[in-house]
Amino acid sequence: AGYQVEWYARPDDARQRLDRGGIDLMLLDNRLGDDVEGLQFFRELKEAGIDLPVILVTGFCDDATISERCVTEWRIS
Repeated sequence: AGYQVEWYARPDDARQRLDRGGIDLMLLDNRLGDDVEGLQFFRELKEAGIDLPVILVTGFCDDATISERCVTEWRIS
């Protein structure tokens, strides 16, 4: 009800869209194409001043360190 969903297969395409603004929330997989991890993409967005809520997900059990990295690097709780 009132939500519009957009999806992008490549980090570069998503970044171009985010640069235009108007995005309220991003659902971000930690395993992205083009040899980019979701956490690295998130870091680049923060450094560029793009500040929006992000839900980081992964389907891989070896990404268990994500929570620790998020808390220690960005103080997210």
